[in-house]
Amino acid sequence: MHNSAPYQATLQFNPPQPVPEWLDVAYLTKVANLVDIGDAYPTLIKDNLIDDPVQAPLQMHFYIRQLRALLPLIALECKIRRVGGVDDQGYRYIREWLKPTPGHPQPIVIRPLTFVHSGETDGDTVANMFIIAPRQPEAGPCLLYRPLLDQPLLQFPSPQNLLYALHQPGEIRDSILAWLPDSATRFKYAQYIFPVGLPSLWLGAQLLSEPWTSVDWAGPVELSSKELTGDVFPVLFKTHAQAMAELADRQSQSNAQRRWALLRDSGWALFNVTANFLCGTAGAAVWVWQSISEIEEVVDAHNRGDSHAEWSAVADMLLNLGMILAHHAATRRKGVPRTLIRQGEKTLSEAIGTPSVKPALSTVTQLTTTLTGDLAPNHYSSLEAYGSVPHRTPTALATYLNTLTVPAPDLTSTALETLLREKGTLYRIDAKTYAQVGERWFRVTENDDQQVQIVYPRMPSKTGPLLIHNRQGQWIVDTRLRLRGGAGGTSLQSQLKAQRKEKEEQRKQLGIALEAFKKLEVTRNTALEKAQAELMAATGQPHEQATQHYLDQLEKLIGDYDDALNKLGQWRLKGGSEGYLTDLQRMTTLLHKNLSLWFVLKRNAYATLTHKLAQNNVIDSATSLQTHIQEVRQALALSHDMIARLQLYRTSLETLDATGSAGMTTAQRLRNLLPTFTQWDLKSNEIGMSHELCMRELPTGDTESAREAAGLLIIEAATATHRHAALIRTSDSGEASALRIERLSRLIDVYIDADQRLQDLPGEFPGMVEPTELARVRSLIGEFRQLAQEQLSALLPESGARAIPMTPKAPVAGPSRLVGKVTKSRPRDPAPTRVSAPSEPPLEEILPSRSGPAPVADLDDTDIIANALDLNVDVQSFIDRTRRDAFRPNRIAADMQDLFDHQAQRLEQSAINVDQTQARLRAAGKSPLPVGTLSAELNSAAVRLRAEGISIRASMLKDRQPRQAYVQWLLDNNLVRIVRNEQGRIKTKKRQDYFQEYKVLDSTSRNQPLWLAHFHYDSPQAPPEQFTAAHLKIADEHLKQLTAERRQALTSLTPLDYVLRRIGDPNLFLKLEPQP
Repeated sequence: MHNSAPYQATLQFNPPQPVPEWLDVAYLTKVANLVDIGDAYPTLIKDNLIDDPVQAPLQMHFYIRQLRALLPLIALECKIRRVGGVDDQGYRYIREWLKPTPGHPQPIVIRPLTFVHSGETDGDTVANMFIIAPRQPEAGPCLLYRPLLDQPLLQFPSPQNLLYALHQPGEIRDSILAWLPDSATRFKYAQYIFPVGLPSLWLGAQLLSEPWTSVDWAGPVELSSKELTGDVFPVLFKTHAQAMAELADRQSQSNAQRRWALLRDSGWALFNVTANFLCGTAGAAVWVWQSISEIEEVVDAHNRGDSHAEWSAVADMLLNLGMILAHHAATRRKGVPRTLIRQGEKTLSEAIGTPSVKPALSTVTQLTTTLTGDLAPNHYSSLEAYGSVPHRTPTALATYLNTLTVPAPDLTSTALETLLREKGTLYRIDAKTYAQVGERWFRVTENDDQQVQIVYPRMPSKTGPLLIHNRQGQWIVDTRLRLRGGAGGTSLQSQLKAQRKEKEEQRKQLGIALEAFKKLEVTRNTALEKAQAELMAATGQPHEQATQHYLDQLEKLIGDYDDALNKLGQWRLKGGSEGYLTDLQRMTTLLHKNLSLWFVLKRNAYATLTHKLAQNNVIDSATSLQTHIQEVRQALALSHDMIARLQLYRTSLETLDATGSAGMTTAQRLRNLLPTFTQWDLKSNEIGMSHELCMRELPTGDTESAREAAGLLIIEAATATHRHAALIRTSDSGEASALRIERLSRLIDVYIDADQRLQDLPGEFPGMVEPTELARVRSLIGEFRQLAQEQLSALLPESGARAIPMTPKAPVAGPSRLVGKVTKSRPRDPAPTRVSAPSEPPLEEILPSRSGPAPVADLDDTDIIANALDLNVDVQSFIDRTRRDAFRPNRIAADMQDLFDHQAQRLEQSAINVDQTQARLRAAGKSPLPVGTLSAELNSAAVRLRAEGISIRASMLKDRQPRQAYVQWLLDNNLVRIVRNEQGRIKTKKRQDYFQEYKVLDSTSRNQPLWLAHFHYDSPQAPPEQFTAAHLKIADEHLKQLTAERRQALTSLTPLDYVLRRIGDPNLFLKLEPQP
């Protein structure tokens, strides 16, 4: 296809087979020229794949069918052979893209590989390359799909990893740059966006001609998020066909193109020969241009890994440089006359022969520093020169080694110890080590790097050359240069040896500390038993002192055991092993024993305090308020201590679990002795008792509204956390997952709403609340919220999978008598009964105390009427204010309706007060006040508020994902009605099953469809109650009325939405089925 005559070529078949004599390179070149293969082949590709109205559709149909069948197989092959980084998730992406699952939370889409610069909307698209990834790129890895290449699929952990790969030299970068729109764009991407190695020398010329290019192309580049929609496979075929036509055009050369190429190459060759005779500015410019081109060829060949082309280009570059230097030298020599050269030499010799200035005399002074034969350690170089540099000749080396020799040791001595260092042999006698090198004997030592080194016989602290041995075990003097040490002056082996030594020393110190603890253990336990005996014998005032003394001893012993267990763990990490498991089990058991004793006392104290707080007594004076706050602070401090001890329980049991079967058995036995309450019970009480701490005492006393608002929020949050704590204690109650998911979802909604409202309190009531205490309460609510989200994530199915309910089994005929079961008559031992621990009463749940009603002065008739008028005037303002608050994020619809109902009750009570006031005036013979319609207006406003509450709650529910509870509430308030789709059961395209549709019509919007209920069946004849799945979804007519942003939010389903939209009670819809 290239249609160019090769310089050196060989011909062979693959697989190998004999080549006929007539089939040679000349024949193939001649045939290619005759048929004009460089023009015929690209034309054939364009005709069959693009232009031909008959063949192009057939080829597209064949391509789409092959793509659907072969692409999953290619992905599976890549996964099995571990090619291109494709794993199981990448394979699933390919399958999901080709056969998408309806309602998938993260649909897999395909996008053209397009690079978008920051601040721009359009980008540069790489021809015939695509990204297969989730719609939200951060949701998982991405696949680079390159249909034309040998390796079509490459998986990257994220789009950022793909961009990082393009910054590295290699096949990926080259293939993508090669298919950018044009050569100018490819050059800019290669030099500005994805630069590697040295910049191109032509970059300077471009910057001169286009000075703003570097500014325009500066900044990061991102992958476009624009995806292919609709029927994408014809688009893939068209881009693939155009790429094949482009590739054929690039790889082929027609006869006309060949003639032009021959003319161009000949012209350049003639120009290169002529350039050698150019001089001056023109010659310099040509040589610079040739040098830049040759440097570019060297860099390109190096990046391609073509060593032959690289060295060829280097040779051309050196030849060109030599020509430049020779031409420059000849030009300078030719331009200078010989007479000037001789005169210059004579003038130079005269100047040298008659110096005009005499040099100053040097003064030599001996320093007082004493010189020694050795350098100070801080003067050492990085080379170890002993035995190598000062003694290069054999004679000098032999003389040097003779000064280090020692007499041969007595090899027949009984005290002689033989040491083997691999194949080399060392001899140790009288704590001295010797090695034999030829006929010489040396005293040696082993340095920190386990190397054998000669020691000076008269100065053992000084070392000489190293010794190495050959395969026969003979020692040889190593005179090679060596580095004195690694980074920092010490080798890796020296560092490891120092670390091992330090680790061993630390282990010994920890072992000594543990032994010291064991020796004092009996004494401390005896002191605790003595304190316990004193406690049991004391009464009255001494009993309190004995209790405090016993607690002090107990807490000290708990701290000692905790510290000992920490040291035992460190001792284990440092390499200790003997008796570890025994000591760990024993110390942990004793720690838990002391913790249990501590909890007995502390729980009683906590129960006493919380019992007072849980009575919900009315606070009617400043003294009682201060007493209440003091008790709350004591309860909070005690709660913090108990939470810390519960944490100590948990960490010690986790350490036991990590030791294996024996440790897990001990840990399970200790778990049975844990308190029945958890840290979440204590934290929920901390929220419930924090009401008064969140309020500031102001001299004006006008804080009732702030106190009431804070109290309602604390009650809401504390009630939710109490329910959550109870749910944690009954985690294994066998409750249905769907019900548990719904409860956790409601709790999360309450937590979010309470947190938001607590955050708004300082702005609504400035100076009346304590921001620090509010932040503490919000932090506790945040912990419950995080726990609920973790529990919810663990319950949700993966990838939004829908759980299919089990259909009830049809009754089958059977025998009229039960099948008898043969049992053995031999009596068996009864199953061992588990001794149940005495039931521990649960912690009392604490909610905020009610403040006593402030002393209110008796209002006269005028004040009653004035208050009623104010309430009547404030109705519209209250509606507007509450409506704005209702549509803020994370508001609870039921709570917003409660606000309207509460305000309506105030209006109704005010109407009653107005009627009573008017009656009193008439009974006293006075004229009634001119507000005859005020009572009726107040009652009418109350009715309006209740209607507004229902309307706002309905609007909030309609703007959310559908749930069956929402449908039921709307039905109860006559805001929607349900109708059955008379089309019957409709067959689905993806799941190949049938579904019956029910429409939830909005009665307030001309019966427009609001939501849809779909009941799926395996067959059209299946009974209505034997559905395989039932769920709600938003009607398309309702979605069209929303904004694009809100539409996107409602159609992006999360795994939680898939669970909450299931229909739990099908009778609401199935009752509409026609009855037989």
